[in-house]
Amino acid sequence: MKLLGVILKTHGYSGTIVMSLSFFPGNEIKEKDPVFVEIDGLPVPFFIEYFEAKSEETAFIKFDDTHTSDKASGFLNCKVFIESLGNEKNSNSNFSLQEMEGYRVTDQISGHSGIIKGIIDLKEHSLMQVESGGREVLVPLHEDLIVSIDPQKKIMVIDAPEGLFDL
Repeated sequence: MKLLGVILKTHGYSGTIVMSLSFFPGNEIKEKDPVFVEIDGLPVPFFIEYFEAKSEETAFIKFDDTHTSDKASGFLNCKVFIESLGNEKNSNSNFSLQEMEGYRVTDQISGHSGIIKGIIDLKEHSLMQVESGGREVLVPLHEDLIVSIDPQKKIMVIDAPEGLFDL
Protein backbone atom coordinates (compact mmCIF):
# COMPACT_ATOMS: atom_id res chain seq x y z
CA MET A 1 0.00 0.00 0.00
CA LYS A 2 1.07 3.56 -0.64
CA LEU A 3 0.50 6.59 1.58
CA LEU A 4 -1.98 8.88 -0.16
CA GLY A 5 -2.05 11.53 2.54
CA VAL A 6 -3.15 12.63 6.00
CA ILE A 7 -6.60 13.88 7.00
CA LEU A 8 -6.35 17.53 8.11
CA LYS A 9 -9.87 18.76 8.86
CA THR A 10 -13.54 18.48 8.02
CA HIS A 11 -15.11 20.62 5.30
CA GLY A 12 -18.74 21.65 5.67
CA TYR A 13 -21.40 19.55 7.38
CA SER A 14 -21.83 16.60 4.99
CA GLY A 15 -18.79 14.54 6.04
CA THR A 16 -16.33 15.85 3.46
CA ILE A 17 -12.72 15.84 4.63
CA VAL A 18 -9.69 17.93 3.62
CA MET A 19 -6.59 15.81 3.16
CA SER A 20 -2.96 16.72 2.55
CA LEU A 21 -1.58 14.63 -0.32
CA SER A 22 1.72 12.77 -0.20
CA PHE A 23 1.69 12.67 -3.99
CA PHE A 24 -0.62 13.95 -6.73
CA PRO A 25 -2.78 11.03 -7.95
CA GLY A 26 -4.14 12.83 -11.02
CA ASN A 27 -7.35 11.16 -12.23
CA GLU A 28 -6.39 7.71 -10.92
CA ILE A 29 -8.76 7.80 -7.91
CA LYS A 30 -12.42 7.16 -8.70
CA GLU A 31 -15.68 6.94 -6.80
CA LYS A 32 -16.20 3.55 -5.13
CA ASP A 33 -12.43 2.87 -5.07
CA PRO A 34 -11.23 1.60 -1.69
CA VAL A 35 -8.82 3.54 0.49
CA PHE A 36 -7.43 2.37 3.79
CA VAL A 37 -7.58 4.68 6.82
CA GLU A 38 -5.08 3.82 9.54
CA ILE A 39 -7.08 3.49 12.76
CA ASP A 40 -5.27 2.26 15.88
CA GLY A 41 -2.39 1.13 13.67
CA LEU A 42 -4.56 -0.99 11.37
CA PRO A 43 -5.65 -0.26 7.77
CA VAL A 44 -9.46 -0.08 7.67
CA PRO A 45 -11.06 0.00 4.19
CA PHE A 46 -13.48 2.76 3.21
CA PHE A 47 -15.03 3.33 -0.18
CA ILE A 48 -14.83 6.74 -1.81
CA GLU A 49 -18.07 8.58 -2.47
CA TYR A 50 -16.32 11.76 -3.65
CA PHE A 51 -12.72 12.72 -4.39
CA GLU A 52 -11.44 16.00 -5.80
CA ALA A 53 -7.80 17.10 -5.87
CA LYS A 54 -7.87 20.84 -5.15
CA SER A 55 -4.15 21.23 -5.82
CA GLU A 56 -1.07 19.03 -5.90
CA GLU A 57 -0.99 19.26 -2.09
CA THR A 58 -4.62 18.97 -0.97
CA ALA A 59 -7.82 17.13 -1.85
CA PHE A 60 -11.41 16.80 -0.71
CA ILE A 61 -12.49 13.24 0.04
CA LYS A 62 -15.76 11.79 1.31
CA PHE A 63 -16.37 8.18 2.31
CA ASP A 64 -19.58 6.26 1.50
CA ASP A 65 -20.76 5.95 5.09
CA THR A 66 -19.59 9.30 6.44
CA HIS A 67 -22.45 11.79 6.14
CA THR A 68 -21.83 14.20 9.03
CA SER A 69 -18.94 16.39 10.10
CA ASP A 70 -19.08 14.73 13.55
CA LYS A 71 -18.37 11.31 12.04
CA ALA A 72 -15.72 12.75 9.72
CA SER A 73 -13.95 14.47 12.62
CA GLY A 74 -13.14 11.02 14.01
CA PHE A 75 -10.62 10.63 11.17
CA LEU A 76 -8.60 13.79 11.91
CA ASN A 77 -4.83 13.22 11.64
CA CYS A 78 -5.31 9.66 10.32
CA LYS A 79 -3.14 8.43 7.46
CA VAL A 80 -4.88 7.33 4.26
CA PHE A 81 -3.39 4.61 2.07
CA ILE A 82 -4.27 3.24 -1.35
CA GLU A 83 -3.34 0.09 -3.16
CA SER A 84 -0.71 0.73 -5.80
CA LEU A 85 -2.13 2.62 -8.76
CA GLY A 86 -2.46 1.00 -12.17
CA ASN A 87 0.82 2.35 -13.55
CA GLU A 88 2.84 0.79 -10.73
CA LYS A 89 3.99 -2.82 -10.36
CA ASN A 90 3.18 -3.41 -14.05
CA SER A 91 -0.49 -3.63 -13.16
CA ASN A 92 -3.28 -2.39 -15.38
CA SER A 93 -6.04 -2.15 -12.79
CA ASN A 94 -6.62 -0.73 -9.33
CA PHE A 95 -7.55 -2.88 -6.33
CA SER A 96 -11.17 -3.94 -6.62
CA LEU A 97 -13.65 -5.87 -4.53
CA GLN A 98 -13.31 -8.84 -6.88
CA GLU A 99 -9.60 -9.05 -5.99
CA MET A 100 -10.67 -10.14 -2.49
CA GLU A 101 -11.89 -13.47 -3.90
CA GLY A 102 -9.69 -16.18 -2.43
CA TYR A 103 -8.96 -14.23 0.77
CA ARG A 104 -9.34 -16.14 4.04
CA VAL A 105 -11.87 -14.47 6.34
CA THR A 106 -11.60 -15.12 10.09
CA ASP A 107 -13.91 -13.87 12.83
CA GLN A 108 -11.73 -12.53 15.64
CA ILE A 109 -14.19 -13.59 18.38
CA SER A 110 -15.55 -17.00 17.34
CA GLY A 111 -12.56 -18.10 15.25
CA HIS A 112 -14.87 -19.21 12.41
CA SER A 113 -13.20 -18.84 9.07
CA GLY A 114 -13.78 -19.40 5.41
CA ILE A 115 -12.70 -18.41 1.92
CA ILE A 116 -14.24 -15.54 -0.05
CA LYS A 117 -15.74 -17.15 -3.15
CA GLY A 118 -17.35 -14.01 -4.56
CA ILE A 119 -18.65 -10.51 -3.95
CA ILE A 120 -22.28 -9.51 -4.40
CA ASP A 121 -22.40 -5.78 -5.09
CA LEU A 122 -25.86 -4.50 -4.17
CA LYS A 123 -27.09 -0.92 -4.52
CA GLU A 124 -26.94 -0.21 -0.78
CA HIS A 125 -23.95 -2.39 0.21
CA SER A 126 -21.82 -5.36 -0.74
CA LEU A 127 -21.81 -8.91 0.59
CA MET A 128 -18.98 -11.44 0.68
CA GLN A 129 -19.88 -14.99 -0.31
CA VAL A 130 -17.81 -16.96 2.20
CA GLU A 131 -17.49 -20.75 2.00
CA SER A 132 -17.26 -22.02 5.56
CA GLY A 133 -17.76 -25.57 6.78
CA GLY A 134 -19.06 -26.75 3.42
CA ARG A 135 -21.75 -24.07 3.16
CA GLU A 136 -22.06 -20.51 1.93
CA VAL A 137 -22.36 -17.66 4.43
CA LEU A 138 -23.19 -14.13 3.25
CA VAL A 139 -21.13 -11.63 5.24
CA PRO A 140 -21.75 -7.86 4.98
CA LEU A 141 -18.74 -6.04 3.55
CA HIS A 142 -18.73 -3.01 5.81
CA GLU A 143 -15.83 -1.08 7.34
CA ASP A 144 -17.36 -1.37 10.84
CA LEU A 145 -16.94 -5.17 10.67
CA ILE A 146 -13.41 -5.29 9.22
CA VAL A 147 -10.65 -5.39 11.81
CA SER A 148 -7.68 -5.82 9.45
CA ILE A 149 -6.69 -6.84 5.95
CA ASP A 150 -3.33 -8.32 4.98
CA PRO A 151 -3.10 -8.16 1.15
CA GLN A 152 0.22 -10.05 1.09
CA LYS A 153 -1.18 -13.05 3.02
CA LYS A 154 -4.71 -12.59 1.60
CA ILE A 155 -6.26 -12.62 5.06
CA MET A 156 -9.15 -10.50 6.38
CA VAL A 157 -10.01 -10.45 10.09
CA ILE A 158 -13.56 -9.39 10.89
CA ASP A 159 -15.71 -8.74 13.94
CA ALA A 160 -18.81 -10.60 12.73
CA PRO A 161 -22.19 -10.16 14.39
CA GLU A 162 -22.76 -12.91 16.97
CA GLY A 163 -24.15 -16.07 15.40
CA LEU A 164 -23.51 -15.05 11.77
CA PHE A 165 -21.57 -18.22 10.99
CA ASP A 166 -24.12 -20.35 12.91
CA LEU A 167 -27.09 -19.48 10.65
